[in-house]
Amino acid sequence: MGISHPHPAGRRSGPGRALLTAAGLALVAPLGLALVGALAGAGAAEAHDNQISGVATCATDGTYTVTWTVANDYDQDDTVKVVDATGTLPALSRSVIPASTGKPYNTATATQTLPGTTTSASITVDGTWADGFQRTDTNTLALDGTCAAATLVTSASSPSSPASGAASSAAPASTFTAAAPGSAVPAAAAVCPATPLTDLTFLVDGTVQYGLDGVRMGQTVVAHFTVPAGCPQQTLSLVAYQAPAATFDAATASQQVLVQADTDTFGPGAHSLTVTAPSCNFQLDFVFGEPIKHLDGNSYSKAGVLVSAVNGGGTVCTPPTTPPTTPPTTPPTTPPTTPPTTPPTTPPTTPPTTPPTTPPTTPPAPPTTPPAPPATTPPVTNVLGVVYTKPVAGTDPVLPFTGSNTVLLVEIGGALVGIGLVLRGLGGRRRVRG
Repeated sequence: MGISHPHPAGRRSGPGRALLTAAGLALVAPLGLALVGALAGAGAAEAHDNQISGVATCATDGTYTVTWTVANDYDQDDTVKVVDATGTLPALSRSVIPASTGKPYNTATATQTLPGTTTSASITVDGTWADGFQRTDTNTLALDGTCAAATLVTSASSPSSPASGAASSAAPASTFTAAAPGSAVPAAAAVCPATPLTDLTFLVDGTVQYGLDGVRMGQTVVAHFTVPAGCPQQTLSLVAYQAPAATFDAATASQQVLVQADTDTFGPGAHSLTVTAPSCNFQLDFVFGEPIKHLDGNSYSKAGVLVSAVNGGGTVCTPPTTPPTTPPTTPPTTPPTTPPTTPPTTPPTTPPTTPPTTPPTTPPAPPTTPPAPPATTPPVTNVLGVVYTKPVAGTDPVLPFTGSNTVLLVEIGGALVGIGLVLRGLGGRRRVRG
């Protein structure tokens, strides 16, 4: 005969445990997936990238000029340095790239010169952000290796120097023939060509283009160019205007307002200028010479100094105003004269004169009418042979007489009680005797 044993207290049967396990997994699994998703999303949100782009141009001396742009895509300051590069390590234009709150990103640039036979150029940049995050980014630029010194075929006299705000004219591009790689550079290559500007490109929000066409509101534009060897120093400007419309009209050009200009004078070599297009209707001009503050029709074209230009926008600009300087000057002249004169005159004169005259005259009156002196002869009372003298008002140091004397009444009452007791005692004796 078998003996059945009950399940120990607290232990579940096999099917019960399976049911509880399945329920636990059903509750825990979604929470685990949500946590993994949150962590993945947090990782994706932390960009921390140095976006590197490069532009290579073939200079007339047969070398490549490579310009690297490093863009900080995060909203914290980024300390950067070049740790590796093809050829000599180039220096960045700044060691700390400010935080970027959105596009266009803040950038730093580095320029290097490489032999014309180079087929690949690379750069590696270390970045450390303000929150301590570190990252290394690399970019490689493919080159064809066929850059060679140019032989001048046609030449012209160099442009004249700009005068009074208008720079030298931009002549048509010169014609060059490329010398065979490795051949000697002819002496004519050192002569300044007809156009003292080569290798012109525009970096628009990190995208390379060869003109200003297509620039939009708020975009940052970097003009990269080279002043050829043998050329004198050239003054160049990249200029931004607010415009009355998104398209050019010579009749309204005088309404344009100069809002930003990057101007400098450059000798032979690779250089750059930077501006940001206004966030409204605008005109950008890349020109020889100093910027023209007040345009008159097609000023740069008339002067022959225009290299590239663009009009764009779509939002009407709010022109700068100067009225805020006038209101602060007029109000301060009136208030200071009125308040100081009125308050000091009225309050000090009235209070000192009136109060001192009235109060001193009234209090001295009571001492002139003293009360009548009390009678000097005290009244006398004779009760059962005892003489009582009534105190005179004002002479008793304790209390004045108020019309009754409690001690006198008690003594009279006591005398009457004594007399009664004596009379009662006498009457009792008489009854006993009789």
